[in-house]
Amino acid sequence: RGILEFFATGPRLSTVTLAIKDPRVFASVFESTLALALTPPPPLAVTIAPSGPTLSITLDDGAHARLAERTVDPADAELVRERFGDVWAYHGRLATRARLELEGVGSFLMDTLLGPEVREALRGAPSRPVVFRVAPSLLSVPWELAHDGEDFVCRRHPVARQVLSTRAVKPRVFPRPLRALL
Repeated sequence: RGILEFFATGPRLSTVTLAIKDPRVFASVFESTLALALTPPPPLAVTIAPSGPTLSITLDDGAHARLAERTVDPADAELVRERFGDVWAYHGRLATRARLELEGVGSFLMDTLLGPEVREALRGAPSRPVVFRVAPSLLSVPWELAHDGEDFVCRRHPVARQVLSTRAVKPRVFPRPLRALL
């Protein structure tokens, strides 16, 4: 990936010629290109927060560029909570029926709450980490089970959650000196 990106940016012919003539320059160009290729992309961040009577869904691709901002009705989040609760009631029944029901609710979650911009960003970045930044009031919505039409987000991407809070967390203070049994 990095080598192709390096040559796609149009290196000057003098750089390429110098790299071929001088092994030190070649090693430097190769090392920087390899480092670029091995650097993992930043995670996609999906921020879900109440904004007055609505929810604001924002997608950040890691380059601090907001790709999408979507406003949805919080009642839809409550509907998703209820429908996922109904699916959990299938415990002990046919697994295929429960999976189909989960896919349906996950598709509703993706389509209604997250939107097409998030769906396309996730499809365009397979296995890229995703961080759901969620307001405390929305923690009970299983965002990881959003379904993009092919699979659940949590099966295609490493997923993490970050709780949005305005409250400062006090660091723990330990008495000095610390005692440890070795």
